[in-house]
Amino acid sequence: MLKNIFSLIILASLFHTGISLAADPRTDSLQKLMPGVKIGTPTETPLKGIYQVKIGGRYAYISADGSYALIGNLVDIKNGINLTEQAQAKENIPLIKSFPQKDMIIFPAKGDEKEVLTIFSDTSCPYCKKLHTEVPKLQQAGITVRYIPFPRGLKRGGGYNEMKSVWCSDDRVRAMNIANGIIKAKLEKKDCAVDDVLKAGYDLGNKVGVEGTPTIFLANGTKLGGYLPAANIISRLSLSAK
Repeated sequence: MLKNIFSLIILASLFHTGISLAADPRTDSLQKLMPGVKIGTPTETPLKGIYQVKIGGRYAYISADGSYALIGNLVDIKNGINLTEQAQAKENIPLIKSFPQKDMIIFPAKGDEKEVLTIFSDTSCPYCKKLHTEVPKLQQAGITVRYIPFPRGLKRGGGYNEMKSVWCSDDRVRAMNIANGIIKAKLEKKDCAVDDVLKAGYDLGNKVGVEGTPTIFLANGTKLGGYLPAANIISRLSLSAK
């Protein structure tokens, strides 16, 4: 039963992890429980006797003797800081930066750029379309929006060919607006060598914990989650629309 619980929790992150055998006595039992799963080196937490450890693409917390493990968020209540999210955000920054900007679809901020959002999106997703209608408001507030493709199900997904047409377009911004219903026009079918780009976006999404579309990330690596109205995003960033 315990093995099944761990497997369900980290399933989404296992497909893109390598094999790493733990050499630390604190994680030996955990490694035996999940052979072949990459387990990181335990690091100290403010909670005495509890260590943070990366399992695949997720964090867990283990006791000093490796006998117990907890899955969830460690929160510094006094300072109101989610330490788990903070650790994940720090790791997300270089991962997201590794995705070439030339392979993104970018809607630049109007005027001075105050923030950059990176959104993993699938044009067949209703909430992705809804979020896209909010992009002009975000731009007016000084927020640049960058799209990374996350075709759900890859080639098996219903929106894969449409996303391929968007990323193959000579004018990706216009194609993105057509695919999301902002521009009332027929999306021209395109076929080019972008399968690797779509696959790279999908793989990256899994590494940074994307579980569905849309998923929004701030420039500091923090994951905001799924769909949010522009006003909520702007308020959270303490920005005011022009």
